[in-house]
Amino acid sequence: MSVGAATIVTNPDDGESEYAMGTWDIGPFDNDTAADFSYRVVGAPVERKAEVLRGTFREVVGTGGAYLDADVAVEAIASAALLAARCPGGEPVTTSYGPKEPLPVLPAGRDAS
Repeated sequence: MSVGAATIVTNPDDGESEYAMGTWDIGPFDNDTAADFSYRVVGAPVERKAEVLRGTFREVVGTGGAYLDADVAVEAIASAALLAARCPGGEPVTTSYGPKEPLPVLPAGRDAS
């Protein structure tokens, strides 16, 4: 199954159209925002990876029940998928748009502050 949110932009100079896909499937990394987020996770030093993930959850909680921006939600979903993959029996993240390596062992802290 494939779902998508796309933007078609027509260049006024030559009339050519560009097709920009924002979401191409239903997985946690199958959209532009989550794919870009995976680069932040990969690029973070090992000792900061947990903070990158924690920051996404902190941002969601910080809305206090108000409007939750889709990009914020998507990053939190991607973070949850990475954490779930670390759990016993967790499904590994195998998409080509997510991090290629599993997360390292993360600190045991549970608070989101």
